Amino acid sequence: MAEASFTPRRIGMPSAAGCLLAGWLTALATPASVTAAPAAAPAASAASQAAGAAAFAAVQDKRWRLSKLDGAAIEARASGARAPHLIFSATKSRLSGSGGCNRIMGSFSVQGERLTIKHPVTTMMACPRGMEQEQRFIAALGEVQRWRLEGEVLELMDWSHQVLARLELDAP
Repeated sequence: MAEASFTPRRIGMPSAAGCLLAGWLTALATPASVTAAPAAAPAASAASQAAGAAAFAAVQDKRWRLSKLDGAAIEARASGARAPHLIFSATKSRLSGSGGCNRIMGSFSVQGERLTIKHPVTTMMACPRGMEQEQRFIAALGEVQRWRLEGEVLELMDWSHQVLARLELDAP
């Protein structure tokens, strides 16, 4: 009887693993069983991208003061160079501003409602107040994927349209 436990399996009786492998190979070979991957979202048309860039022109070369960060009002500051703000340059697709202590620099691109802020960096000064808020602001800029302008309010959002930062047009 011990010999029966070592009896090789017959070709017509595959193991459970063999059945799974055979089923998988059959599914790959059968055209009807192949399902197409969902079609990628169509690329934005050139007209849509141009319209987005034209709409973003209303944002560019203006000073946008940070008013809310992750839904919370930011620490009040006097107006001036150190108030948290952003300026999107129209000519160079560059971003500049302040986190409240350090200067912010980076680049950006706009395609329709999509806004990508690339490599936001800051100077490295230490300030007695507001460093934690500034760090959250810089981190939020790195997560921005969308933008929306309503009157004099600019909202920077993630993919799910969650507002990361709310900025208001600063008086000239």
